[in-house]
Amino acid sequence: MPTPGNILVVDDKLENLHLLAAMLSGQGHEVRQVINGPMALMGAGADPPDLILLDIRMPGMDGYEVCQQLKANPITAPIPVIFISALDDVADKLRAFQVGGADYVTKPFQVEEVLARVNHQLTIRWQQRQLETQQARLSAELARAGRIQADLLPHSFPSLPGFELAARCIPAREVGGDFYDWAWSSRTLRFTFTLADVMGKGMPAALLMA
Repeated sequence: MPTPGNILVVDDKLENLHLLAAMLSGQGHEVRQVINGPMALMGAGADPPDLILLDIRMPGMDGYEVCQQLKANPITAPIPVIFISALDDVADKLRAFQVGGADYVTKPFQVEEVLARVNHQLTIRWQQRQLETQQARLSAELARAGRIQADLLPHSFPSLPGFELAARCIPAREVGGDFYDWAWSSRTLRFTFTLADVMGKGMPAALLMA
C-alpha cells in the first residue's frame, strides 16, 4: 500500500484550504496550499506532488485552464487531479474529465468521500510508479543482455586470400536469436562460416542462441 502522499490543494477560499489541509494532514499526508492557478503551476512544476486537489471557480485562471496546462507539461502531466467544485452540472463534470481530471467531488463535500477518493488516486499513482520502476529495471537488464550478446559475435575479420569479409547483426529488439561466427585455418586452408537464426524474437530466442 502507498505511504502518505504529498498533496497540493488549490482553492481561492481560505476556509476551504484550511479545512482540506486539516483533513489530509490528519491522515498523515504532507499538504501544500496555494490560492490561485499560477501559484499551482509554479509549485507543481518546481516540486511535483503526488496528487492535486483543484477548485474550478477561481479568479484569473480557472481550474480547467490550470489542469490543461498541467497536462501539457511533461513534468506535471502524470500527476492525478481531483476537481473539488460547487459546480454540479453534468457538462461541468464532463469538461473536468475532458481536460484531464482523474476524479470530481462536488461541494459541499463529505470528509469520508474526499479521503476515499484521495486514497484511491494515491494507490493508482503508487502502482504506476511501481510499474515504471519495474519497466526501467527490465529495460536496463535487456540493454545489458544486448551488450553481452553482441560480445558473443566475432569482432575481428580473418584474412582470407582473395576475399574481403564483413558482417553485421542488428537484432529486431534489445536481444535476438541471430548468430554468426567464422574461423580460418592457415594450416588446413579451411574457412568455416556459421550462420544461425533461432525462430522467434526476444529473450527466449536469445537464450537459445547463446
